[in-house]
Amino acid sequence: MGLSAGALKLAGFLMAHGLWSISEQSAADVYVPQALCETASGERRLITFDAATQEQSLEDARSFMGSTAGQFAECAISRKSEVGLGDGQSTSALVIELSSAGQEVTVLQAFSPASGENGFRLLGDELLLDPRGTPLPRGDANAAIVSLREGAADHPGTARNWASWNTDRDPVSPLEM
Repeated sequence: MGLSAGALKLAGFLMAHGLWSISEQSAADVYVPQALCETASGERRLITFDAATQEQSLEDARSFMGSTAGQFAECAISRKSEVGLGDGQSTSALVIELSSAGQEVTVLQAFSPASGENGFRLLGDELLLDPRGTPLPRGDANAAIVSLREGAADHPGTARNWASWNTDRDPVSPLEM
């Protein structure tokens, strides 16, 4: 995989930021897509795609990734999604789309929402997909997950939560079943 550890750490930082927001949401709250981008000199910029509707927020985020994101050395965007599991079932997931130096990867982290029966909880490991939507080979994915989690651990707002979220995560993601 061609993505640098730095790019993956940026995505991990955004992942922690998104999960922190989601962990405090009620069932009525809506997650607003966000982008975290970094210039070649290391300056970071957080962009929030707040709009009148969730559909418009997602469209604004997609438009940003297709145009403005290219002005940055690295850019990751987060959104919440319901991922189909088959048989009419789905699971909540935070989706991070990362673009760096012409390389792209999508990270999905399944979770149980705070309003759920067992409260907020990470469900298994992150699933990493190439631009075609194919899971990365296990060796590449494991190396990338290490960098993602290092970036997540660097987020100051989740310092009190990340270690327990990471340790207490369910052993198997519903996305890998």
